[in-house]
Amino acid sequence: MRNFEKTRKQRSEHVMEMLAHTPTTDILSQVEKASNNGQLITHVAITPEVAHDLLTLNKDNRPPDYTVITRYKDFMLADKWFFTGDVIRISKTGKLLDAQQRLLAIIESGIPQTMHIQTGIDDEAFAVIDSGRTRSGADALALAGYKDVNVLAAAIKATIYMQTQGMASSRVFRNRVSPIQLLEWTRNEKNMNLMQSCVDYAIKYLHPKGKFLSQSSWAFLYYMTSNIKGAKQTATNFVTLVASGENVSLGNETSVIYLLREKMQSITAERYVVSKISTDLKIRYFFTAWNLYRQGQVITKLTIDTRSTKVPKPV
Repeated sequence: MRNFEKTRKQRSEHVMEMLAHTPTTDILSQVEKASNNGQLITHVAITPEVAHDLLTLNKDNRPPDYTVITRYKDFMLADKWFFTGDVIRISKTGKLLDAQQRLLAIIESGIPQTMHIQTGIDDEAFAVIDSGRTRSGADALALAGYKDVNVLAAAIKATIYMQTQGMASSRVFRNRVSPIQLLEWTRNEKNMNLMQSCVDYAIKYLHPKGKFLSQSSWAFLYYMTSNIKGAKQTATNFVTLVASGENVSLGNETSVIYLLREKMQSITAERYVVSKISTDLKIRYFFTAWNLYRQGQVITKLTIDTRSTKVPKPV
């Protein structure tokens, strides 16, 4: 494993070196001129030099997939890569939206290929373009300039499922959230500011203290409770105590947190429980405990309704 990781790191550094270079052809001038009207530049000879230049437009794209690059390169070297009307897509703001795997394969193989270049595409089209592997919500968020995109995407998806279907994402099998829906959700600045603060706290504090929940689950749960009107500080106190377990005990207002932590740790220890079921149970216990905590109840046993497909709504 160590050798593989080292090799991957070396290859990544090599790719980054290729991307940071001074253009040597006029392809970027052609692209800029065509972008004024969103024109298609047809039958372009993509040489390694042209590929280098186009990759300088590869801003905020996902990391290169070495498996795909190698497969493409092998096809090219074996003279089995054919022109099928392949299109390289470039956004209105001058970003390369796809084709980085193909361009890197051309550089690696040293063999020019013919492709079209489509300019003037909306940046958000990245979310629905498939190039080598399926675009994910995290890919779409990365292009939009967000950080911690894997955690952020999972937390937003869980929030959308909870708000629209009343379920945890682990129980949703239909009407899955698409990258486009994810981007639409981010347009609400108030929601995004709160979500990003929740993600930051989940990564920096909650998950390190409470390993029984993933970073994205912490972010989602913190967001859902913080988003209740007038409950932000209560939510912060609650998740902090649940994560750390500091000064919680039975027989007082923190008994519900004590019992919730016991449940979380118990479910985590039961490794035979399927991951999705485990996550669903933890979310149900969390929101049940939150509602009891908000009511100031002192309890000796924490139970949930396992018959309902709906997750308890935090209030």
